[in-house]
Amino acid sequence: MICISWIIKTQGESLLPLIEEKKEASDWREYAFSNYNGQQFGLFVQRMIRDKRMKYVWNLTDTDELYDLESDPWELNNLVYSKEYKAELVRLRKALYEDLKQRKDPLIWQNAAKRQLIDNKKL
Repeated sequence: MICISWIIKTQGESLLPLIEEKKEASDWREYAFSNYNGQQFGLFVQRMIRDKRMKYVWNLTDTDELYDLESDPWELNNLVYSKEYKAELVRLRKALYEDLKQRKDPLIWQNAAKRQLIDNKKL
């Protein structure tokens, strides 16, 4: 028997107003978020945030990922340790942390989120 001890409650936003041109693209949200809970591999957990250009993947127990989707659309060059992209990394980590707090993601309460995303203390 599989027991799910927590469920993250999220709600997407309909694309229909954009398709029907009832909403301007400029009024659309700034970021897209994604969650992955890889229970089939143990405790492999990821949270992702992206905007039009950048994509950041927070891997709780592994190396994080940062991609410039304009210059690297196939995500072949992980920029997470690049000094040139440090400001982008900080910006996306902060935005991801705020989203996790707003949605009451269980990772927020484990202190790992603040330590890794805000304090930049990845183990």
